[in-house]
Amino acid sequence: MTGTLRIKWTAALLCCVCWAVSSALGASSELLLADGGKTAYKVVVAPGAGQIDKDAAADLAATLKEITGADFADGTGKSKSIFVGITAPGDKEPLKEFERRVVTEDGNLYLYGEGDYGTNNAVYDFLRDELGCRWFNTSGDKRIPKSPKLVIGELKKSRIPSIPYMTADRVNTRSPELLRYSRRNAIVDELDNFIEKYRLHAGQRIIPSGKVPFGGRIGNTFGPVASLKDKAYFDTHPEYFSMNARGERNYRMQLCYSNMEMRDEFMRNLEIMIKADNYKGGRKLLGVGQDDNGGAFCHCPNCKALEKKYDHPAGAYYDFLLDLSARFAEKYPRIMLCFLAYRDYQTLYPSKLIKKLPANLLPSYAPLGCDFTKPLNYRPTNAIQDDSFKKWADIAQQQHWWSYPTPYPRPIVSFPLLANIHRIAENFRLAYKYRTVYAYCQFGASFYGNFGFNDLRTYLLAQLCRDITLDERKVIDEYMEGCYGKAAPLMRKYLAELEKLEAETTFYLRWNPDVLHLPYTTGANLLRWERDFDEMEKLAAGDERALLNIRRARFNLDETLVARWPYLTKEELKSAGDLEKIIARAEKTMVDDQTDLYTDLRTGDPEKYKQLTEGSVKWFHSGFDQFAARARGGKPLDKQFAKFKKVYRILPDRNKRALDVDPDAPFGLSNKCEFNEKSRSWFYLRSHEYKGGKASAWTALQPPAPLGPRRALPNRLDGKYRYLHLGKMPVQCPDSQLAFSPISPQSSFCLTPVHDSKRPNRLYSFVVLIAFAPDKSY
Repeated sequence: MTGTLRIKWTAALLCCVCWAVSSALGASSELLLADGGKTAYKVVVAPGAGQIDKDAAADLAATLKEITGADFADGTGKSKSIFVGITAPGDKEPLKEFERRVVTEDGNLYLYGEGDYGTNNAVYDFLRDELGCRWFNTSGDKRIPKSPKLVIGELKKSRIPSIPYMTADRVNTRSPELLRYSRRNAIVDELDNFIEKYRLHAGQRIIPSGKVPFGGRIGNTFGPVASLKDKAYFDTHPEYFSMNARGERNYRMQLCYSNMEMRDEFMRNLEIMIKADNYKGGRKLLGVGQDDNGGAFCHCPNCKALEKKYDHPAGAYYDFLLDLSARFAEKYPRIMLCFLAYRDYQTLYPSKLIKKLPANLLPSYAPLGCDFTKPLNYRPTNAIQDDSFKKWADIAQQQHWWSYPTPYPRPIVSFPLLANIHRIAENFRLAYKYRTVYAYCQFGASFYGNFGFNDLRTYLLAQLCRDITLDERKVIDEYMEGCYGKAAPLMRKYLAELEKLEAETTFYLRWNPDVLHLPYTTGANLLRWERDFDEMEKLAAGDERALLNIRRARFNLDETLVARWPYLTKEELKSAGDLEKIIARAEKTMVDDQTDLYTDLRTGDPEKYKQLTEGSVKWFHSGFDQFAARARGGKPLDKQFAKFKKVYRILPDRNKRALDVDPDAPFGLSNKCEFNEKSRSWFYLRSHEYKGGKASAWTALQPPAPLGPRRALPNRLDGKYRYLHLGKMPVQCPDSQLAFSPISPQSSFCLTPVHDSKRPNRLYSFVVLIAFAPDKSY
């Protein structure tokens, strides 16, 4: 856009939900910010401003120069100012919590707000809403209008965002460009909200057992925070920790929250953390959530008595939270104690006896058991999630929300072929209705890899948090135009089709699925979409930015096709193209994505650049290489399988880790593991189904006789692979696995390709190729 950029505030803007007029603000006339590459204005940041405000002021000056060509950073001979972090003299009304304002007065412009990020967000409100600037993704794709003459009218605007804090995982470890993107879109570093920069699983972080090292974890039990790393309570005070059903104290469960001495020590340790954080007042969160361990909290008599009192399995924990809240309220009135509303058999629901939470208790609602193809208020599959979210909203003054935009990339590191755009827009509207103030996005709207529509989700959610009334279709359209160039219409069509298929599927999608669990990832669909992407790349020829973004959006399609490859029909294989070219394209996209994401570190911090790019690409490969090995076919089958009409060859899954390279294995990969010789049964089938109005836990379909003879182990320690016949079983659920129970690391086989919905009771013969050695098994 060229020519005069004239922005005038009019009565028409009064209909906007998030912008409001403040009658106490002084009036002013139209401002000519720049003309012909010249300006009378300089950007002035408040004395003593923090780094966040300084960075925003510098970016404001740079962006205004990009728009107009005029220098707003140089104050030489300038008579007017754009004040950053300085209140307009005529504004006598105190700022509300999370509020920011954009005001013109006496020919000057004032941008300021409440809290650590209020002024920063006021700067970008002005650039976005008044000047039309957009920053679409972490790689710098943006829309900055060009106009040598820039005029703004009278501005008296105030905004309290719909959801004040939208945060994303890994902001704090990433590149300067990522930090700029986050700042411009009001995506904060979530850890900045917390005392001593740690999140919510708090048990042994605050009462360390001494068994879990600092910076490490054992299973789902985390090590201590930095200020408490030298403490070790399990040897001296085992009574601080949970009692198991056998009456033994166990540091791998939770804390014994009924223990009053433990509560006193918990409080003392929190104060150590607060002091170590150099806390000087102001709004902060302090995580006091339970550890990430399933099962009962504690079997001791006092905890059981509190469970009975509160009529809730987390009774002792809720009693502890109310006690802690009272201790904190007077001494630290602006510190919020944030705890997890998590797991339906732990704290997903509040106790009916708690009618109102104290103001300093902040539930962090974490609906990990939801159906990931449907919004949380979709009653057929997510009734439990909606009900429990609302129950916390009914008793809490504010909520923190551990949002799950997409499933986790595990057990195999992979990116399911999901749009999850409409779903998460609906979820954020629900979260707003349920008093959410902090929204933390983990996978699918975070900074791991910009594959599929990850960047679009991040961008969209940031806009909805500013104004929940926005029409996401318009936000999506402007993103598409800004990122995919001439291919935008075809990309929009592809997104719409994925959305439609997600909405229509009746399959319950859990939090950690195999990429083939989605019922629409058929060979026919995958190959048709591949042809659409070929056309998109032709349309974007010569536009390197658009091509990179198209390849990113294509990555999880390529990955799913490679995973589906062994199950394509002969006709589909004829039209599928060259497997090695598809693999090579996906592998190049991994590298190009990370190289682009961290490009400003290449010269600025080459060591960090190498660490981040190589580490991320290696992580992506840990799953993709497994799909590629299986797609390539492996070694020929043994002659004994010639009698079978169809043989399914499936590699084991190993959670979040690559399989071990093993030249003797059929696909060159194996899971090296340790077996428990005392186990009666090594292998069992398990399914995850939606029954009776809720998602079941894993249901073991144990065969009547043990699968895997116990006496086989001591007699076969030569390390040679042998076929171990496990017996015959049906695969009655599409989300089924063959699991190995007594080994570490855990291993399982996804049986989705085996399930036949037309013949659910068909029997399959299960055979595992296994090698025993004195130190490991394969």
